[in-house]
Amino acid sequence: MEIIGMINDYLHTFSAPVVLIRMLLALLLSGIVGYSRSAEGRAAGFKTYAIVCVGASLVMLTGQFIYLYMGYNTGDVARLPAQVINGVGFLGAGTIMVTGKRRVVRGLSTAAGLWVCACIGLAMGSGYYSGAIATTAIVYIVYRHTQWINDMAHESSTTCEVVVEFIDRKYVSSFMSAIDEKGFRLQNMSMSKEKDEGGKIRLLAVLELPAMVDNQDVYSMAIHLEGVESVELR
Repeated sequence: MEIIGMINDYLHTFSAPVVLIRMLLALLLSGIVGYSRSAEGRAAGFKTYAIVCVGASLVMLTGQFIYLYMGYNTGDVARLPAQVINGVGFLGAGTIMVTGKRRVVRGLSTAAGLWVCACIGLAMGSGYYSGAIATTAIVYIVYRHTQWINDMAHESSTTCEVVVEFIDRKYVSSFMSAIDEKGFRLQNMSMSKEKDEGGKIRLLAVLELPAMVDNQDVYSMAIHLEGVESVELR
């Protein structure tokens, strides 16, 4: 136990070897998370996560260095790290996009991952080893092994988002009538006209479904209506 205590005390000093250890551990931890994203084909993968985490670690170390060696003893070593949290928020926002004709929001998980990876870097830079390692493990598990929770939640949800394309606006009324007949409650709806597809009408509807009715019932109802070009469930 005495040896472990000595190692722990050494790892919480501020020396060149300890700085290098913290930077390398930041690279290792962010690499674990980043590799899992690269394996899923995400644009922000190993390199992006590693750079964000190592950079955040450097900022935390810089704050400590200024406090200890530059004579600016303001007592606020968290001032620089606080700016990292704000800055990475803007970086993460840049990964969130509304893509495709269906206006699907993508990049939320990537934005959250970049933000938490910066936090891991700050923790490692400050010498909070256990917190950084535990957070890495949790984030990795969430990314790699919890998709089934999302799937289960979608299956048990009583709310359904459906995108329906009509060849003409006049057929929208039949869709609205079918909703009433099936007992679906319309929570929200938006409609747009596609200029580059012969004036087709695209309708996005959020429906609240009765008990014992699932999303496939909505799809079956909509796809057989007159004038419907395509149906997509979200």
